[in-house]
Amino acid sequence: MIVPPIKVVTKINKPLEEVWRILFNENGWDPWFTSGMKLDLKEGGEIFFRWMIEGEEVIDKGVNVAVIPKKLWEFHWNEYEDGYRSRTIIRLHEALDSGTWVEIEDKVLVLDEKDLEIAFSCAAGWGEFITRLKLYAEEGLIVK
Repeated sequence: MIVPPIKVVTKINKPLEEVWRILFNENGWDPWFTSGMKLDLKEGGEIFFRWMIEGEEVIDKGVNVAVIPKKLWEFHWNEYEDGYRSRTIIRLHEALDSGTWVEIEDKVLVLDEKDLEIAFSCAAGWGEFITRLKLYAEEGLIVK
């Protein structure tokens, strides 16, 4: 089944360096999105994700594939039987009129209808992610 990648983009009215630090640090996306994420900052480093979704704990793992500071972070995540289901690339670009463009692309492996449901959940999750990122970076707001 051919499914296009999930793509979300937003402009954050903060300097690129600040946005990079919010996204790429040892504690990951705590406190504004995850609940206990850990991130080994080097290429090949492991990622541990923990979310609380509607009162249920969700745990996943990942691995950094490429890290170009303040430009690009590529990682695999969404563990399944013999690998990872998702390849995510986060790109940052300085906006011409100040601020930072954040682009996220997530390619989810879809083999059947069950996988399609996972891809739809990821699409909704990335939309929520980028909204929470913008609110946190620009206003310091944490949405629960």
